[in-house]
Amino acid sequence: MTAIEVPSPAPHSYRTQLVISWLVVGLPLGYGIFNAVKAALKLFGG
Repeated sequence: MTAIEVPSPAPHSYRTQLVISWLVVGLPLGYGIFNAVKAALKLFGG
């Protein structure tokens, strides 16, 4: 029977880069979705 190898936690710099990358993608995406929903509600009488 072999032991299960558990991956070590990500280094701090990698985690920081990951968070910044998600923010760079997520904030404009969220803003675009918000504006699309706002325009759709205006179009469909919401």
